[in-house]
Amino acid sequence: MSRTTYYDEAKPFVVNEHSLVRGTGRQIDWTQVPIRFGGDAVLVKLSAAALADATSISVDALSAAVPAGTLLHFGQSKEFAKTTAAAAAGATSITVEALPSALEDNDEAYYWPGREAKRIPAGTVMAKLSSGKVIPRSAVTGSETSTGILESTAYEEVGLADVGHSQIVGGVIFENLLPDWDGGTSGNWTDTYKDELIAAGVGSFVFERYSDSTS
Repeated sequence: MSRTTYYDEAKPFVVNEHSLVRGTGRQIDWTQVPIRFGGDAVLVKLSAAALADATSISVDALSAAVPAGTLLHFGQSKEFAKTTAAAAAGATSITVEALPSALEDNDEAYYWPGREAKRIPAGTVMAKLSSGKVIPRSAVTGSETSTGILESTAYEEVGLADVGHSQIVGGVIFENLLPDWDGGTSGNWTDTYKDELIAAGVGSFVFERYSDSTS
């Protein structure tokens, strides 16, 4: 006789709570957490390059509306655009003030329709900086490597910047339920983050794959 377990929400990434090994709670360096971790961020990604002084930009279909007067920053000095008219959800072009500099195809900017606090979801693989604080491993620009998994969702809130967040450094984990899971095809998870987490002196993880009969 088979057994079926039902969950009212997403299956947690921890296989067995009693298997967890927790490290010291660490502060997050929110200044180094990219804006893509904004809670309700709308991605504005160029689908074609745009020349300086252009008054419209071509983008991938927007997931939500972007209002007039929105300043979109594309990451580099002077690489920004200010919208002059609202763009509806699904729009593939945005009217903007004359661009101060050229933009490249696939450049990305973000707009938040609600609050702009950053959010790092539970299960995110984290890396420790020289300061002792942590950031998402996917945000690392230096040589820092994975040092743990964030146990619960962290929010950038006023007055909470100094809070220490629990890091999981060992246990039995469903790797394919972690936010960083990429399907195991690009190598970003299986060859890098996973190997760093199980390296000597880092953690004592056992990774399993979750599966069910959900269609």
